[in-house]
Amino acid sequence: MMTVVVPKNPRSQLLFKITPAITPIQFVVFQGEAEIISGLVDVETGGGVITVEIECGGLQVEEFIIKRHDRRPSLRIRALQDGLPLDLTGASARFLMYSCEGTQKVNAVAAIESPVTAGIVRYDWAALNVDTAGSYRGEFELDFGAGIKLTVPNRDYIPIRVVEDLNNA
Repeated sequence: MMTVVVPKNPRSQLLFKITPAITPIQFVVFQGEAEIISGLVDVETGGGVITVEIECGGLQVEEFIIKRHDRRPSLRIRALQDGLPLDLTGASARFLMYSCEGTQKVNAVAAIESPVTAGIVRYDWAALNVDTAGSYRGEFELDFGAGIKLTVPNRDYIPIRVVEDLNNA
């Protein structure tokens, strides 16, 4: 197994020189000391070089980890504009979560915390949201009415990992 350390970029490309004898290749991708990729990693070979492109989750947002069947902690994110909390007065919010393969897991109403001027959006997990261990990517859609929408985070996704629990309960 090859261990790869990646920089904090929205889409990292890593190049490695290989010999034809090194197949198959498994990758575990780390950022610092923490494993950040347990979902899809797209590997292409060509000209004696392997290019690894991270396709799931995101590297600009800290990974959210929760054990299977747990419903706390809630997922919270602060929406910012020019480095300051975004005023969410009059807005509504939805949370979307997809598997790394593109299957929708969650499309549900999210809460906007008080005070709305703090820009904090929260999603409280339902039992079906965390019943399957795996890697996911999520985002919040904010609707300000009159067709004005904002997706948070807007450069990437929230990497979410649901980890196996020991007693399946």
